[in-house]
Formats: sequence, C-alpha cells, structure tokens
Amino acid sequence: MNNGTPREATQNGGRPADDGNVRDLPKRYSGAPRRPEEMNEQTAATLQRVAFETTREIDRLMDDLHKLRTKLENDGNRIQHDIAEYVALSQSVVQLTKIVSDSMANAKEFDARPRAT
Repeated sequence: MNNGTPREATQNGGRPADDGNVRDLPKRYSGAPRRPEEMNEQTAATLQRVAFETTREIDRLMDDLHKLRTKLENDGNRIQHDIAEYVALSQSVVQLTKIVSDSMANAKEFDARPRAT
C-alpha cells in the first residue's frame, strides 16, 4: 500500500511508490483474478490508483489557481499604479492648460491697452 502523498509521488516521476518486490508486479497486475481475494486486491489497487490520480490532478489545479491568483494580484497592483500615474499626469495637464490659458488672457489684456506713443 502507498502511504506517500500525491505531491511526494509527483517528485518520483508521477508514479506512486510501490511497496513490495518488483517480481511480484506481474502477479498482481496480470489478467483476470483467480480468487475473490485477488479480485478485492485488484479493486482496492484500482481504487487507490484512481484516488491517487484524482488527488494529484486536484493538487495540480490548486497550484494553477494559486499561480493565477498571484498573477491577478500583480496585474491589479500594476493597473492601480498605472491609474495613479495617469491621474497625476491628467492633473498636471489641467494645471498647465490653466496656466497657459491665464497667460494668454493676460497677454490679450496687455495688447488691448492703449499704448502711449
């Protein structure tokens, strides 16, 4: 029986650690079971493999979701920073436009005064 976690097994090439001798593998996985005990063992082994694969897939999906969450947080922070820069730039443009507009109005008033000759 495999007591390792799916994360540990993924470090071993994605295969669960198999207790027992390698010579026993053909006996355990070959053909139809001959006795009810063998059928129970095969069913248990199959269920264990399915559970392992399912758990491994869930772990992989959780890792992917964690990476996506981190990316979304980073993108959100970057966008907030970009918006703050845009707001500052827009305010500077408004102030500059007001200065230029006031300067032009003063220049027109200066030009509109009668000149002493």
